Amino acid sequence: MDKREQELRQKVADLKAKAEEFNNSGKYEDAKAKIEEAKNAKNELDNYLAMMQIQVSEPVNSQAGILPPSSVQN
Repeated sequence: MDKREQELRQKVADLKAKAEEFNNSGKYEDAKAKIEEAKNAKNELDNYLAMMQIQVSEPVNSQAGILPPSSVQN
């Protein structure tokens, strides 16, 4: 687990804990808002983890990411 993943996991956990705190104290609208924030943070974490699983090899004809000039005809 890298630093970014740890940060995202902590963010989700913190938001969930805050939502539970609001819910337990009867602040249901505040809890609902924190739940939405937690869901968004969880989506961010899921997307990050999915991107980390994608492995793309360097294109065969790649020259440091420079594309050849295109010929333009007028």
